[in-house]
Amino acid sequence: MIADLLVRMPSGIADDVLGGMDLALRIVPHPMMPFHAMSGEWVRNAMSRTGMKQTDLLDCLDTLFINRMLVARNTLGWCENCGVENPVVTEIQGSISPSKLLSAKCLVCGKPLAWNSIFDLDKALRDAIFVKDGLLAVYFGWALSQRELPFSVSADAGTLEKDFIVADRYVIEVKMYRGEKGAHAKDSSLNTALSGLQRSVVDLKNNGKEIKGAYLLWNQKPPKGNTLKDKKRGFPELFQHCDFAVFSHDQIDDLMERLGG
Repeated sequence: MIADLLVRMPSGIADDVLGGMDLALRIVPHPMMPFHAMSGEWVRNAMSRTGMKQTDLLDCLDTLFINRMLVARNTLGWCENCGVENPVVTEIQGSISPSKLLSAKCLVCGKPLAWNSIFDLDKALRDAIFVKDGLLAVYFGWALSQRELPFSVSADAGTLEKDFIVADRYVIEVKMYRGEKGAHAKDSSLNTALSGLQRSVVDLKNNGKEIKGAYLLWNQKPPKGNTLKDKKRGFPELFQHCDFAVFSHDQIDDLMERLGG
């Protein structure tokens, strides 16, 4: 009787455990699946809005990973060739270079696996991205520091707040938007930015500053045609009384030349 119980007990325990596993998988097939689906949609939307290619995204992720500013929280791989008849899903716990995932093969058919990873950014980089003026302002401040140009950030001059005042002679308004705007929305945003920049120049002059140049730095493509010329009448303090220009995010080096850096 005891011997019979000992023989039956392991199989009974195994049946209970496996049954519990099957039940858990039916209730929650994989707890990370919804997060992977959501993150994948975010990435596709971001790439569509910015025009970024997949190779550019991979290079960016690899650069962040190499500089220890990116950590993979969860990675799922699956074989699209075996996906119907014999679904094979691979999960990686731990961090691995994004580009190395491309070399992984399916253990069943030997074809490349498809991958989706959820990454977490370094806290300092994440905080920089979510500051009021976005990552562009943080990068611009870093660029000024690298060129040893003296500047103040969000300095109060009278009642207004300025983004950057460089060498007490230049005012730079930094604007970062979620994506490239349409023509009408861009023109409206440009008017708003120039209005704020002009108020800043006037306020600084009223407080005894001699402003040599005022510039707008934003993450939009340059205004087309005569867009800026048509605004001379509305913003005389910018166009007539100081050096003025609008710079896109990929023209920071040109802006630095204006600032003497």
